Amino acid sequence: MNTEKEYIKYVYNTLGSQDYPETKIEFTLHPDATLSEVVEKFEDFLKGIGYCFKGQLEIVKDYD
Repeated sequence: MNTEKEYIKYVYNTLGSQDYPETKIEFTLHPDATLSEVVEKFEDFLKGIGYCFKGQLEIVKDYD
């Protein structure tokens, strides 16, 4: 029986230089995270690695 849980993880590594140290930015989410939580943390991750954007992703129901 496999009881190991899987997690959602975003990782960004930089190599660094003589002026800047090597960095690692990592976000880990519980496997039971909702879609809204995943989107929110992904936005935080993008901002953490230097992306700048306005607005936010909105999840809407698809009506046919």
